[in-house]
Amino acid sequence: MNTPCYNLPGIDALLDSGEQQPPAILSTQVTSGEIDNAARSIYDVLGEAGLAAELTNSIVGPQATRFELSPKAGVTLENLGALHDRFAEKLNRYGAIRMLLPIPGRDRVGIEVPNSHRNFFPAATLFADAAWKNAQGKLDLLLGRDANQVHLLDLSQGSHLLVAGYDGAGKSTLLRQFLLSILLKKSPEEVRLLLFDAKGDTFKPFAGIPHLLLPAAKEPEAGIVLLDWCAQETRRRQKLLAEKGVRNLGEYQETASAENIPEILLMMDEIAQLLDVRHQEHVYELLQSLESAGKVGIHLVVATATIPSETLVGTFDWRICGQCPQSSLSQAILGEIGAEALLGKGDILWKSEKGVLRCQGAEVTAEECVKMTAAICANGLKPKYDASLQKALAAAKEAQKAAVKTASEPSLPFAEPTANDALRAVLAADKASVDVVVAALGVSQERAGNLLDELTFHEYLGSPDAQGIRKIFREKIPGEFLGKAVATRKTLETLLQELGKKIAEGDPNSRTVAEYNKGVHAIGKKIVEEAAEVWMAAEYEGPENTSLEISQLLYHLLVLMLKKQITLEDIYKQL
Repeated sequence: MNTPCYNLPGIDALLDSGEQQPPAILSTQVTSGEIDNAARSIYDVLGEAGLAAELTNSIVGPQATRFELSPKAGVTLENLGALHDRFAEKLNRYGAIRMLLPIPGRDRVGIEVPNSHRNFFPAATLFADAAWKNAQGKLDLLLGRDANQVHLLDLSQGSHLLVAGYDGAGKSTLLRQFLLSILLKKSPEEVRLLLFDAKGDTFKPFAGIPHLLLPAAKEPEAGIVLLDWCAQETRRRQKLLAEKGVRNLGEYQETASAENIPEILLMMDEIAQLLDVRHQEHVYELLQSLESAGKVGIHLVVATATIPSETLVGTFDWRICGQCPQSSLSQAILGEIGAEALLGKGDILWKSEKGVLRCQGAEVTAEECVKMTAAICANGLKPKYDASLQKALAAAKEAQKAAVKTASEPSLPFAEPTANDALRAVLAADKASVDVVVAALGVSQERAGNLLDELTFHEYLGSPDAQGIRKIFREKIPGEFLGKAVATRKTLETLLQELGKKIAEGDPNSRTVAEYNKGVHAIGKKIVEEAAEVWMAAEYEGPENTSLEISQLLYHLLVLMLKKQITLEDIYKQL
C-alpha cells in the first residue's frame, strides 16, 4: 500500500467559504485632522521646555502613528526623553505613548501615539504578502506587519525564540501564527513538532497533523519530558555530526551518506507552569544544555507571562514582547522599556539585528486552524509518534497521578507548604534526614534542611544527631495526617448538584456561572466544539485524552441541562 504524500496547503485553507482571495489590507482611519492636532501638541510641549526640534515626518501604522523629530543643535536625546511624561499628558488619548530614543538606525527621535481606530489583519492577508511568499529561510516564522512591510524571522539562524507578555497580549495567537508558518511551507520530513499546551486550547485545533511527534502535552511533568528528550536528541545529533566532521545540520545534510534528519521545533505555551520550586533548577539546566541546539536543528519557541530570570532569558537568541502593564518585563526581555505602551492583541516589539521593531500580528482564529488541519489531513497522512517519547510521557503521567494523590491527602498549616511533602517523605522512609528529603522531593540539601527545621519547630521531629538523623514523634503528628485520604468519585448526579449550587450562588468568578449566563446559543456552540474535540482525540490521541475530552463534553451538556431545567430523570426516561 502506497503511503500518501504530503502536499503543502495553500492559503485558501484559511479563507472563508466563498472567498476567492485574501481580504485587502484595510486603510487606516486616522484623519489628517488627528495628525495635525497631535503635531501641534508636540510643538507645544517643545515650546514649553524651550527645546528646538523639527517634526519631519509622520507614519501611520496599524496601531500607532509615529511622529519623527529631528533635534536642533544643542538638543540631546536625554533632553527629549525627559519630556516623556509631558508628551504623554498631551497625546495620551487612546493608550500610552512610546518614545524611541533614537529610532533604530536613525539620528531622529520617534514618538508613537496610539490611533483612535486600530487596524487588524486576517491571517490569510499576511500570508499572501510577497515578502512571505518569496522568503527562502529554512525555518521562516511570520511575525506581523507594520506601516510598510511584513516582518519575518528565520528561526534557523539562531536557536530559540522567547515570547513574553501578560494576558491579552496575544501570545497564544502568535504561537498559532508561527505554527501556520511551518505548516504552509514545511513537510513532516523537513520539520517535526512537539507541543506543550498548559492552557489546553492553544494548539487544540492542530490535533492530528502529521508533523507531530506526540499529541500536545498539557501537564508540567510532560513538558519537562519534552525538554529532556530534546536535550538527549541534541547530544545524539552532536555526536553524529562530530563523527562526520561537520559543524551544523546544514553541512551534514550536504554529505553524500547523510540520513534525513528533520528540524525539530518545540513550542511551549507557557513555560511558567514548569518553573515551580521542585522543577525550576532542573528546567534551567535543560535550557542551558539546549543553548546551541539550533546548530543541530532543534529549536524552542516558548511563551511566558511572568518576568523571567536572566538564566531563562539568556537561553534565547530571539525575543518578542507583547503588552505588559509595567516596564520591568520589557526591560528583562528586550533590554529596554517600551512594551508597557503596547495595545495588546498582537501588538508586539521584537528584538532584531536592526534594533527593537514594532509590528502587528495576524488575527488567527481557532476555526482557521481547524480548516488548515483538515486540509493537511485530507490526503490520509497521520502522525508517526515517537515510541521513546510515548514511553517517557506515560511514565510522567503516572508520576503526575501519584502527585495528585499526594496533594489530595490532608495537609498541615505550615509556613512553607512543601513541609507537608517533606513530612510524608520521612514518614514513608521512617527516617528523618536531609538525604531522604532530597531524594523524595528533588530539592537542594540546604532547602531540605530548612524543611526539616520547620518540622522540628512544630515538634514533629527532634534535633539532628551526629549523623544528621532526627527522631520522628509520630504521637504528636495529627491523626488525620497519618491516615490516608479517601477519594470520592464524582457521578453525574453529584456533579449536576455541584454545578447547580454554583449557579444558584452566582459567583462572578465561576466559569460555570459565566457559561450559564451566556445562554443556550453559546452553550450549544461549545457543545459542538467539544464534540469535535472528542472525535479528534479518539482519532489521533488515544484513550486518556479521549476520556478527558468526553468529560469536557459532559460538563457542557450538564450546564445546558441546568439552563433548560432538564433533570437526569428526564434523560433517563429517553434512554
